[in-house]
Amino acid sequence: MLVAVKVCVGKSGTKHEAQVNVAWSRPNGGPLNAFDDFLVHTRLERNDVAKDQAHVGLTYLINSKSGGQQEANGKWYDSPLTGGWTADVTIDDDLDNDGKGEFVWNLPGSHEVSLDGVE
Repeated sequence: MLVAVKVCVGKSGTKHEAQVNVAWSRPNGGPLNAFDDFLVHTRLERNDVAKDQAHVGLTYLINSKSGGQQEANGKWYDSPLTGGWTADVTIDDDLDNDGKGEFVWNLPGSHEVSLDGVE
């Protein structure tokens, strides 16, 4: 099982969003029920202060398909401020029948973005 995660900040007008894309594949086959749990936690931050959080469960989707991708985005957060926006993600997973319980991935956040100029 291979899992890849892409993290970035989306912007539309004055709205900002933590955007996370999770892609998975089983290049050597393997059972479909790979996870007992696969939960994506996203945070939209400005200057390291959380502005929005979201929690998206992907266990069923990943376990039901041999490969694919899914967005696990946060909600749009409205702010006219520019600069200092980042997205962070944490993934909680529990591999099926490995006896080790839950594992937490604290992934590095996105690069800081200023889409409307510098403050």
